[in-house]
Amino acid sequence: CDRLPYDILPKRHMLVIINPASGRRRAHEIFKEQVVPLLEEGEITWEVVLSKEKNFVYNYIRSVDLSVFNNIVSVSGDGLVYEMVNGLLARSDWREAIKIPVGVIPGGSGNGLAFSLNEALGEPTVLDCVTSSVLNVIKGDVQKKHIILLQTVDDSVCSLSSFLWGVIADIVLDSEVLRFLGEVRYGLTGTFKSLSPSKYKGRLSFLRATEENRVKMARARKATADRLNHNQFSNNKLTQYLYEDQSFIGSTSCHNNPLLHSTKFNDLKENHASSSGSLWKTETSLLPTWDQHVSEDWETIEGEFYVIGCSYVSRLSTYLALSPSAKFDDDTIWLILVRGHVPRVLVMHFLIAMRSGKHVNCSFVDMIPILAFRLIPFEKKGGFAVDGEYMECRPVQGEILPFSMEILSR
Repeated sequence: CDRLPYDILPKRHMLVIINPASGRRRAHEIFKEQVVPLLEEGEITWEVVLSKEKNFVYNYIRSVDLSVFNNIVSVSGDGLVYEMVNGLLARSDWREAIKIPVGVIPGGSGNGLAFSLNEALGEPTVLDCVTSSVLNVIKGDVQKKHIILLQTVDDSVCSLSSFLWGVIADIVLDSEVLRFLGEVRYGLTGTFKSLSPSKYKGRLSFLRATEENRVKMARARKATADRLNHNQFSNNKLTQYLYEDQSFIGSTSCHNNPLLHSTKFNDLKENHASSSGSLWKTETSLLPTWDQHVSEDWETIEGEFYVIGCSYVSRLSTYLALSPSAKFDDDTIWLILVRGHVPRVLVMHFLIAMRSGKHVNCSFVDMIPILAFRLIPFEKKGGFAVDGEYMECRPVQGEILPFSMEILSR
């Protein structure tokens, strides 16, 4: 191997997580044959952890001591990065954990993050972008990546690449049984699904990414960030409890107030402490609570859809250039819609055109830059695909979180 063509950061120690079962089951081989020689050339040390089952990485990242690592590197598909980042945000020290730069090396069948990053760097979009991705890790510069909050009635997760419902979600999820074929599975499943695509009924509301709404978002996000960074002991439930009792208002000494020593207050305090790692799930900027309607500046569409997609990277794989204009850090969610009144033959045309991103020029495809959305399915049909992973079909809403993560880049 020739010397690396640029200076790199001082010696680093990395946590490398590999899913040996991802894609064509070559991730471990890719690491040993294509990644290790370059890491050694860059004088980088590492520890390897092999994913053993679904949610293994999520649970591992939640508890591992991260203080000894400069970076975390994924050798797999987008699903492992999804588990990794949600695990970081489930930690009690999530504010610091999410600042650890993450490296993404493709080893699965859905490698949208790696392809999108290399495409943004001007690299050709090819099936094998391992070398380019390893060079991103070694160089050690960082690219900001916004994170999307997906909130249901009783839980929340974060997403880095896409939220899908309809035909594309069917292709992503149903092709899991063909993952041994690699990315070819999307083309095969897509051909089959396009012959008889299903329609999905629901109500979709969204906030367009206009300049006026961006100003509103910036103000709201600053307020949300301030709440997230505030003393973790102050939250809405505690404040509401204290101010419901008039004896607290105007009290000259908080420490002497009997409310602060009551059983109810201590229970609230303990519950809040135990959930401090989940504040980002509830402290939202633009999303209404589930008992509220969306505000008047949101738009609502109700009816049948072939495709509802929200994408925040340019590619979901080599074969899926869903939102070519998407950037890693432009604070925009790209909403892709194909309505149910479109002839079925055009759905096939859409899927073919999507391979090169030319679907954006189709008159029957809506590409809308938005800041937030709410989706209410009218029937429990199919499932959502979040970063390629299954999510139960149910009411969901999403927005861009007021903090970002860092992806290793050049």
